[in-house]
Amino acid sequence: MKQIFFLSGLARSGNTLLGSILNQNKNIAVTGNSVIFDVLKSVSDFKQHQTFLNFPDHDSFNNMISKIMPNYYEKWPQQYIIDRSQISEDRLLFLKRYYKQKIKIIVLWRDLFEILASFLKWSENRNIPMFGFNASNEEKIEMLMNKDTSNIFTGLNVIKNLSRLENMHLSHFVNYNDLIHNTEKELIKIYQFLEIPYFNHDLNNIEDFNVNGKTYKDEIYGKGLHSVRKGKIKKIKYDYKKYIPNSMYEKYKHLNYTPNLYG
Repeated sequence: MKQIFFLSGLARSGNTLLGSILNQNKNIAVTGNSVIFDVLKSVSDFKQHQTFLNFPDHDSFNNMISKIMPNYYEKWPQQYIIDRSQISEDRLLFLKRYYKQKIKIIVLWRDLFEILASFLKWSENRNIPMFGFNASNEEKIEMLMNKDTSNIFTGLNVIKNLSRLENMHLSHFVNYNDLIHNTEKELIKIYQFLEIPYFNHDLNNIEDFNVNGKTYKDEIYGKGLHSVRKGKIKKIKYDYKKYIPNSMYEKYKHLNYTPNLYG
């Protein structure tokens, strides 16, 4: 039977890189940003429709919902699917209620200001649709930290919830810098967590993210958002602090979060 796992956490924390590496294994498919939970929510919301309320067959409805995710990935050739979704608190409750397999979530995290600087460095000297034209670093950070439009707040809440004592057994946390500097060691831990056979990855020949012949179309948000550096894994050294105005650091430093991995 096909097994479905989850990849969650913070943006700019190695999601695309990890997916590119794991997808070297022909038995694994790390997805792009997934639509599956949006689909599930749209379907489950129908329980509030008058047609359902008029004849509330919960057993049949719940049975349908529990089969949506396996059916979505039914034709994928890989045995192990790693669905890239933000497993927020409500989505985790949904999984606990409807998901029939053991829940396993890989959670990527990184220092908040490294994340912000990564976005700013990526957007340098580019006209980025998500920021508009000629935005200052302060304006870009305010957009990135907007609770209503940014997924950074969602990611912070995800790692807080998944590092709670009652959820820790469902989650395996990977720090971005450990993934970059100790890649093979972190991969071994991931395979052990997923309880699947290990695969010897080629860490000297990393390619752009691709799954089943499909790639990201980043023109929507900004070219290169999901690009990875090809070849050998390495971290480009730069002083991230030079990208973060002190006023922005003082404003958002209270939100910087390190997962509580010890209960």
